[in-house]
Amino acid sequence: MTRLVYPEADMPIMSYLKEEGQTIEPNYYVPILPMILVNGSEGIGTGWSCKIPQFNPLDIIEYLRVKISGKGRLPEVKPWVRGWTGEIEAEPDSNNLTYTATGIFKVDKNDTVDIFELPVNTWTTNFKVFLE
Repeated sequence: MTRLVYPEADMPIMSYLKEEGQTIEPNYYVPILPMILVNGSEGIGTGWSCKIPQFNPLDIIEYLRVKISGKGRLPEVKPWVRGWTGEIEAEPDSNNLTYTATGIFKVDKNDTVDIFELPVNTWTTNFKVFLE
């Protein structure tokens, strides 16, 4: 997968670092996808907070293909977590692209709730405290 994101054809034009007289890795890599969207990011620096969710690389590729070609309507790209089966929906009337992640549960005839999937970034212990 690495060579798909960082093509071999780009390697000759990279600026390489040297260590003890030997050429090592490039000074920086130039991926063909915005990796910040693939990996996501969360943190605080110099007084500003940042929370960028992960997105499906295949959705990003499709978006970029349409954008570059200038043909067609840009597809919606929603946050995505590999292997997670819950739902992620955009908040209505949200100007800052806020999303809500919902896990999977079922209420049976005795009003017992079976939880199969917690929301993204929700820990079991914290969720149990919330329910209690």
